[in-house]
Amino acid sequence: MEGDSDRVGMILVMGVTGVGKSFFINKLAEGTVIEGEKLRSETQRPQIVTAVLGDDSGFDTEVAIVDTPGFDDTYRSDEDILAELSEFLSAQYVWGEFDLKGIIYLHRITDPRMTGSAYRYFQMFQRLCGEHTFKNIVLVTTMWDQLTNRMVGVARDQELRNDFWSMMEEQGSQITQFDGSHDQAESIVLQLLGKQPITLQLQHELVDRGLPLDQTSAGQPLAASLEARLREATIDTERLNDSTAEGRTQQG
Repeated sequence: MEGDSDRVGMILVMGVTGVGKSFFINKLAEGTVIEGEKLRSETQRPQIVTAVLGDDSGFDTEVAIVDTPGFDDTYRSDEDILAELSEFLSAQYVWGEFDLKGIIYLHRITDPRMTGSAYRYFQMFQRLCGEHTFKNIVLVTTMWDQLTNRMVGVARDQELRNDFWSMMEEQGSQITQFDGSHDQAESIVLQLLGKQPITLQLQHELVDRGLPLDQTSAGQPLAASLEARLREATIDTERLNDSTAEGRTQQG
């Protein structure tokens, strides 16, 4: 899908449950999403929040920020969450309402190590995006204010960079620390808005190639445990287009 200068740029905020996605978005548009307590997720479905940001030129920029449900949730399976996210991403790709400009991936610096579930999600995240999008991704560590010893955080940050994030950084991803401020959240988003629109690997596979979810790069590792509706899931592009045309006709 070609970008259109008249369309609003869209940024996805992703990460496992409890990394601070809703907190980050509320720093851009205060009070727009409910923040969960501890590691419980309050985001059950992808939620679009519109924010107006300022830039160095003095002009305001409108952006659509997407708060995505976190994987590794206590109450919902990863398969269920991936299916929901896939449906949202496919619909946005077909409708073409927004230009996807990039993704902000959050990781808690308070975690003493990269857990197995977090690593599996990070691998799925990479496959969902595709290497061609890495230049449009910012990898962000959060919750620095909750550390009692900042040097411990610095050591963990270096381990993430060396052992897990180096390949993405080499291919253009940026790495930064989030200090919890509005200004830094805005700066990260504006950095991505200046990039060319991207199509995620998952969007290409589901919509352009018509693959079922369990045959996509992101879905294959979960295929053994996919529920029946996921095994049969395909994106009905024609139905999405018909729904969009009908909606526009009614508005006219």
